[in-house]
Amino acid sequence: MRPEGVLRWGLLGTARINRAVIPPLRASRRNRLAGVASRSGARDGTSRASADMIPSGGG
Repeated sequence: MRPEGVLRWGLLGTARINRAVIPPLRASRRNRLAGVASRSGARDGTSRASADMIPSGGG
């Protein structure tokens, strides 16, 4: 699929609902999880790891 046909998602926060949102986003061909952010570097890292994302290093 062409890049302009993909909706990129950014999740603000590390709430438990992300556990329900991330798997369908990853399985979809038309959606891409672009990032996860939080105010806490520790929680941010845990959430990124569970989403198989590379840490930003911003902490």
